[in-house]
Amino acid sequence: MGAAESNPVRNLDKRTARRTYRSDFVAAIKRYRNSPGVQEQHAHLLEEIEGSEEWQEGSIKVCVRKRPIFKDEIKGSEFDVLTCIHGKMLTVHDARMHADMRRQLMHHHEFTFDSVFNSRADNDMVYQGTASPLVQVACDGGFATCLMYGQTGSGKTYTMSSIYERAANDIFTKVNGSQTVTVSFVEISGDKCCDLLNGFQQAQLLTG
Repeated sequence: MGAAESNPVRNLDKRTARRTYRSDFVAAIKRYRNSPGVQEQHAHLLEEIEGSEEWQEGSIKVCVRKRPIFKDEIKGSEFDVLTCIHGKMLTVHDARMHADMRRQLMHHHEFTFDSVFNSRADNDMVYQGTASPLVQVACDGGFATCLMYGQTGSGKTYTMSSIYERAANDIFTKVNGSQTVTVSFVEISGDKCCDLLNGFQQAQLLTG
């Protein structure tokens, strides 16, 4: 058998590798953000998606909000891997290692959405760009639905709580004296549906 390597390669999980080579990955993200070629490509893509239709009943729009990175995450050697571009595009910087576990590899995954809110966008900006038009549709006699998805800790409760408050204020400002407002709050968890206002747990949801 051949002689063993004098410097054996240590296999690292993705998070440990990302933290170990943090400075290299951060530099790669900075080069991406400052690259004239990338900026030109983004400008071309944004031209193609300009002029999207306004909110109206029956249309579906997908919006993304980026939460700020926490101080504890920075202390733990984490770093910002999301780039928001002109309110329409989002780039996910995927930090990886080559199979030899010696060289770093960075993939830049670009996505376009109807709206992208960066980490500096406050709750008023998010509400005006997402749920506010839906409230108007509902007050005009139409139907509107707002759904929120995200990982644990991504800011769903923080964002949705502010939307509840602003939507309620808007509804009672817009409706006239002859209209009746009714409210239901339900929570869907797995195959259970719970009525949050009346404390009643409904039967299992039908699946399939």
